[in-house]
Amino acid sequence: MENHIFALIGKSLTHSFSPVYYNSYFSYHGMDDYIYKTIEIDHIEEIISILKSNPKIEGFNVTLPYKEAIIPFLDKISRTAKIIGSVNVVKVVRENGQFELHGYNTDYKGFESMFKVLKNRNIENKKSIILGSGGVSRSVQYVLQKQGVPFLVISRIKKDQCISYEELTREIVMNHKVIINCTPLGMFPNIQEKPPINYDFIGSGHFLMDLIYNPEQTQFMKEGLYRASKVMNGMQMFMIQAKESLKIFL
Repeated sequence: MENHIFALIGKSLTHSFSPVYYNSYFSYHGMDDYIYKTIEIDHIEEIISILKSNPKIEGFNVTLPYKEAIIPFLDKISRTAKIIGSVNVVKVVRENGQFELHGYNTDYKGFESMFKVLKNRNIENKKSIILGSGGVSRSVQYVLQKQGVPFLVISRIKKDQCISYEELTREIVMNHKVIINCTPLGMFPNIQEKPPINYDFIGSGHFLMDLIYNPEQTQFMKEGLYRASKVMNGMQMFMIQAKESLKIFL
């Protein structure tokens, strides 16, 4: 009996390990009436009708491309999520047939944990290039700002506080030894894709961090390995943010 339903909301979710993670947690703790599902939607506005027709949904994670788009639908938002401008966890608070949506961000905690690895890898120059300017990129920017790490944000289209991929010169890449992929390029099932940067600018002194965890080794990471760079995928970030999400849900 599914009395407590949690879900992942997004557009294309075949890549996600979330159901395996959460349902394994529920099973291990004997929570037999708890279940975690994926719900694919084409427009964020659909979330309201879904919640009205599924009164047992008590919370959900938000992924691409809705981490920013969900914010106008929230009744409350945590201070940190508001500062970041991105939400990946929503608790559904129900009472007397009505509900409120309370938004949080646990992505930043996941990336904080991931970024600590640099200390153990002897990466002294932490100046970073962030590929992508969406919701998860905002969480990464927040962490780097907190830690006083200089960074550049790269976007497909040049806009405020971002430069375009075409403007990413050899000099910029050489002066920024950490490159963080916050785009979905390379994510299952489109595993042959990769961010459109000149990988010949990358060398053994670089550390390539991909927030994608499926596949385990992306084309972005393979390009770095080919040039003797250090690489890391996003599994640690996923695990930490999921653990923090459970604290909110339960």
